[in-house]
Amino acid sequence: MELLDVDISSDDLPTWRDYLYLLIVGSAVLLARLILSTCIYAARFFVYRLKLLARFNKRQSNRTKSVKAYRSVKQMKEDQSISAKTGHYTFFKFLLPFKSSSKRLTFLVHFVSAVLNFTAVVGWVEGTRVAHTKLVFRILDLIVGTTFFARWLIALLTQPLVAIPRSMVTTEFVLDSFSMPSLILSGVGAVSFVNLNYLRAYSFYICLIRLIYGSRDPDKGEPVFDISTYVTAWFLQLYVIIFLITASIYSLEVTAALTNTLSILDAEGDVVWNMVTAIYFIFVTASTVGYGDLVPSTVLSQVFLILFLMLLVYLVGGKAASVVDANSNHQLGDAAYKSGWLGREHVVVMGNHGASEFQALYDCFFADPCEAETTMVLLGPWLTWKEIHWDRLQSDSNHVVKFVRGSAALEHDLRRSSIRSADAIFAICNAKGSNSLAFDAAGTLSLLSLRERVPNIPCFATCTLVDSFEHLTEAFTKHARELMYNEDLTAREKRVAGLKRAARRFKTGYISGEDAEVDIVKSRKANRWGIACTEKRIAALLALNVRFPGAATLVTDIIGEVSNTMVLESSEDQQVAKWQKEFGEGRTNSATSCHMFSFGVLLYFIWAANPPGLLSWR
Repeated sequence: MELLDVDISSDDLPTWRDYLYLLIVGSAVLLARLILSTCIYAARFFVYRLKLLARFNKRQSNRTKSVKAYRSVKQMKEDQSISAKTGHYTFFKFLLPFKSSSKRLTFLVHFVSAVLNFTAVVGWVEGTRVAHTKLVFRILDLIVGTTFFARWLIALLTQPLVAIPRSMVTTEFVLDSFSMPSLILSGVGAVSFVNLNYLRAYSFYICLIRLIYGSRDPDKGEPVFDISTYVTAWFLQLYVIIFLITASIYSLEVTAALTNTLSILDAEGDVVWNMVTAIYFIFVTASTVGYGDLVPSTVLSQVFLILFLMLLVYLVGGKAASVVDANSNHQLGDAAYKSGWLGREHVVVMGNHGASEFQALYDCFFADPCEAETTMVLLGPWLTWKEIHWDRLQSDSNHVVKFVRGSAALEHDLRRSSIRSADAIFAICNAKGSNSLAFDAAGTLSLLSLRERVPNIPCFATCTLVDSFEHLTEAFTKHARELMYNEDLTAREKRVAGLKRAARRFKTGYISGEDAEVDIVKSRKANRWGIACTEKRIAALLALNVRFPGAATLVTDIIGEVSNTMVLESSEDQQVAKWQKEFGEGRTNSATSCHMFSFGVLLYFIWAANPPGLLSWR
């Protein structure tokens, strides 16, 4: 039955008592949720402290037991850290056979929540068109309200302790306290079709943000780095706020019209207030145009409109100021690359390369139509060519290329570049100058270390200099023979010998102090190149040596001792394949080369699907 033909004598029409009833019930639910959350938080905190105290009391003077207790406490902290990242949905680990930290499960939970919230909003909008809410929407309202109420109870018992106080002071917590009882009451028919179910639109916005941008919320008071992400979330939030204001004004006006005048028609017999006219009124009023053809008729609607329009002006002004401030302080590469759960596939490119070398890599990679939707992410401490070339690349290219300023040796920068979800990692060794060989060797070392932290992602190395290619390959061949045929040394002795040799090589280098970015410097004591004793390079070398005994000896001699004038023989080429097989501990490795002339540079490039390439670690 359309609202135009509404039966005024019907008992299902909304009255002010419905609103008062919903507000009282919502306030009571909000207070009850606060009290219950506080009590459960206190009880869980008390039990947690007792368990922790009992765990420490069991520690004896025995060293083994002390280590076990320490590991238990450490593991407990790590579990809490993992739970904090997974949010409210850790309780699913008791219901499903795979971990709650799974990306697929988290996406599924947010997707189902978004669908339920969207269903509740659509049911409310449909209810504004008819005098009686359809039975199917009443059933859906009851299911949605019960589901979200049960989800909150289970999450309260299982979510991390640190998340409970934060969840009690959020806008979503307050709106849920009014929307959940409204859904249940409208489902059982206790209230009319004008209710507070439209408040689920804000929860739908939160779920949508988490689906697009992952578990983080770009609107959580953190410094603005990714301006495009911030602006997109801002517009989504703005539309949700406008919808909430529109729905509130519509509900108040329709309730007042039916209660006071027993008519929702004007003198011409037209419907005065519906969702379309309410949206028109909000946009006209918020834009300060104010035609005056549609105005709120009750004092309550007028006060509500004044308060929320002031909030809207404050929100828009604050967001605009944040974007302007971020744009003035923004540097290229400061933003993190977030693929999200609905994001594109991406590859990470590292190394010291110029614009022409990257253009050759770019053309070769995107020559395959299957890679048209893949994003290419550059990771490095600085952009290796002038920003004018970067701007030209952004304006002329049809593909997405991002730059993230950071180091592959730092875990924080690896997360910023989303390297653990990348399809592949490419390293371009193209250092120039008198110390180019040392820089290329250091780049190879970083890639090897990174490969051990992300073993499931294929890594490919590219040398643009023939000397570097021959020198590095020769060094791998020589030390393959040393480690393969020296059967008298055990694996442990080989590792110790490698560490001692690395320590001697570190002492031959020094840090000038003038440029913090220089990690490879020329030795004052000898006419050779050594690794500067920096924390980043030492950490990378030791991480490599832990998994592969003797790798420290290999890499330091690549830089310091092996002559780059020797030519590889065919018999030694076989040793390369054997070394890569042993070095990779059973992984499939290959070393093939393909010559690609581009911009006057002989480029050796590794291709994953159809291998033309130089050095490939998989």
